[in-house]
Amino acid sequence: MSFVYKLYQSLLSNTEHIAITDGNVQISYQQLLQKSLAIAQAIQANEYKGGCIAIVVEDGITHISAILGIVFSGNYYLSVTKDNQHFLADQSGLHIKAIITDDAGVIAGLEQIPHLQTAQIFNTTKAPLEILAANYTNEMPFCAFSTSGSTGSPKIVIHAAENIDNDTMRQIVSNNITAADRIDLVFSFSFSASLACIFPALLAGATICMFNIKKEGIHQLKQFWQKQYISFSTLSVSSFRTLFALHHSFTDVPHIRFISIGAEPVTDEDVQLFTHQFLPGTILQISYATTETRTITEVKITNGQNAGNFLTSAGKVVQGKAIVILDKQGNACAANTVGEIAVHSAYIARAYAGNAAATAQAFSINGKQITYHTGDMGYINNEGYLFITGRKYFTSKINGIQINLQFIEKTIQQITHATQVAAIIQTGITGVKQIKIYFQSPHQPDIEKLKEQLRNLLPESHLPHSFTRIDHLPVTHTGKLDRKSLEKLVLGNATTPNAMEQLGSVEQTIVDVFNQVLGIQHTSLNSNYFTDLGGDSLNCFVCIHQLEKQLNTQIPNHAIFTCPTPLLLAKYLSYNLFQNSITHQYINQYIPGRKTICFIDLQNAGTYQHCFQNKALASYNLLVIGINIFAIADFNNARAATQIMEQCLSVLSTQNGLILVGYSFWGYMAFQLSAKLPNAQLLVMIDTPHYFNYALYTNNTKTQTIKNILTTAISQKSWQLPWQAIQMHRQKKRAINSQKINGANYSNGINYLVQYGHQLNTNTPILFIKSLEHIGHKQHGSNWQPHSSKKLIQKTIYCNHQQLMQPKNAAQIVDLIVQQLQ
Repeated sequence: MSFVYKLYQSLLSNTEHIAITDGNVQISYQQLLQKSLAIAQAIQANEYKGGCIAIVVEDGITHISAILGIVFSGNYYLSVTKDNQHFLADQSGLHIKAIITDDAGVIAGLEQIPHLQTAQIFNTTKAPLEILAANYTNEMPFCAFSTSGSTGSPKIVIHAAENIDNDTMRQIVSNNITAADRIDLVFSFSFSASLACIFPALLAGATICMFNIKKEGIHQLKQFWQKQYISFSTLSVSSFRTLFALHHSFTDVPHIRFISIGAEPVTDEDVQLFTHQFLPGTILQISYATTETRTITEVKITNGQNAGNFLTSAGKVVQGKAIVILDKQGNACAANTVGEIAVHSAYIARAYAGNAAATAQAFSINGKQITYHTGDMGYINNEGYLFITGRKYFTSKINGIQINLQFIEKTIQQITHATQVAAIIQTGITGVKQIKIYFQSPHQPDIEKLKEQLRNLLPESHLPHSFTRIDHLPVTHTGKLDRKSLEKLVLGNATTPNAMEQLGSVEQTIVDVFNQVLGIQHTSLNSNYFTDLGGDSLNCFVCIHQLEKQLNTQIPNHAIFTCPTPLLLAKYLSYNLFQNSITHQYINQYIPGRKTICFIDLQNAGTYQHCFQNKALASYNLLVIGINIFAIADFNNARAATQIMEQCLSVLSTQNGLILVGYSFWGYMAFQLSAKLPNAQLLVMIDTPHYFNYALYTNNTKTQTIKNILTTAISQKSWQLPWQAIQMHRQKKRAINSQKINGANYSNGINYLVQYGHQLNTNTPILFIKSLEHIGHKQHGSNWQPHSSKKLIQKTIYCNHQQLMQPKNAAQIVDLIVQQLQ
């Protein structure tokens, strides 16, 4: 029986069982089958057969329905996130027949490819589709995935159904997966690791429980496990380590029986943490896999039992695969001899689609047997355990993505003409890895200009986090770069904060936590957590957690985004600013008399400050006003709404030549403030339609509260929400002195705030910068034109709503603002 027909039979056999949960939404196997067949029939109606159908769908349940619908229709799928959907334009080797999307419009730049809208498919009644076993074979293509592109050019791998069948059935049997299991899915559908979650669950009749780490935050994963009674989890090694940094025990998650980790080498410390923090009997599986082969080796460690001497190995080869270690001449190596790892199997990919040169280098075929040269270096010991020692082309992995350090070095050297460049990967206490550049050069290059050039030349995964110029890079006796000596030199001579800086107790604690979490020793009071220290959102949660413990206080999740330097964050925490209705801070030196750029609740103000300084606009006072959503949530009377507005006005009324920047949820606040400030020079609305009017309009009621809007949107994913609003809503119970929200008071307060200024127009020119899919693009009345008596300039940034805060897009937005100010 073919793999596709097995899937169909499983959906038929488990009709009443829950197939997928996504937030507060769940779907049975019967409902999943109905959705899948509707999509399959829509594809067949267009006479697509044996081709690639791309999926650009945000909703998880609909995405899995599309995957099944595509394979039921006799085609194969390629999952693409909305962040990188334009990547489809370059995939001529796949001959994409159509795109399934949950948007009403057509993706810009892909107009030539037919689009199938899911809403239209589900709203059209059709006769039942008959699935016949004879229509499917295991030799048919099943799915396509993109490799990481470690040399700057991602390649496409197509897997036949038999490859996924072999890997899936082995997992079900080996890991004892049954219908009673609840299996989490934390990976993006565009990652081949998602295969190990989706299909074992569907074939066994288990439940897939979806968790979006990017939106929810990894700090919420343990709570998700508890709430959803997760029994089986699959994680990257980095996520696994970050969990241990955030939580010190998982004995209160009794349903977890199996954790599978991979994508990066595992250390003895990782295994020791597992054995100390999980209940006895819990199984840890360490896997070695590639996009081209799926699982190659694995080893299982049962907590409480003797793990043996091979804790940090990649395990033994799995059924259906064989490995051989090759020397430079392509001959098999003896045991314990390092060479390139090659995989032999009939159940791996055969080629890179549309890339004959790369295929010839990596694959060789002998009948049904295929050999894939992984490029990984390692050895097999006498007991048959595989140990991975590095990469043939000197690459390493970060979050499962191969990083070619020599490619980075060569690119930087060509730009800067430095004498020598070294790229190394350093790891913080959470296990999160960062690319650090050390270079030897007679002159100091413009680092910000260099970063901008690298964004155009390197994949995003290869962009360095920091650059350091040193007098001499260590070399070997042959004159080549001595990387081991460099790493020791970096650790031994790491600089401490400037000796002239006077650190208070709070500042010192923040500096110590930043250094510890990021694995550095050179944080100063004015070091920006993101742009200077290379921090990211994953480590940010760990820092917040550590600071809460050491300072014995509760801190909002967005604190570091709002105040990215130790100096600003110390002020923010020392004066309990997050307990006030509004906060205002200058993020540069305030000079009376000069014009002010004010960011209204802009969580990533540090990124924009950086961009403004690059554009020679440091002559402006840069002010951040933060609105505390918890203060609004605790309204006791409607008057409190106007008090917040008046507090903002009192801060801004003294400013000269204001440029107001309104972002996301409080864009409405920026608009109301501009209407009451005659000295405002420009109002910049970033991806922000008229929030309150829009939110109330979509629910057809004037009493709908923001609380309910957020809750509905989170559960149904009906429209993309600002990250910080979701985080603040989710963490409302952690607010200092917070009380249970009174719905009536909350509604009265918000409605009063709307009434306070909804009749107002502004005389300030409006610059409306929207993403391709901004939050109100489908709704009538989301245009700012009726609200300005002066000119309205509309500009589009080619990204989605959540990408607007990325540094590259922030730079484009600042450029647009600068153009209007000149």
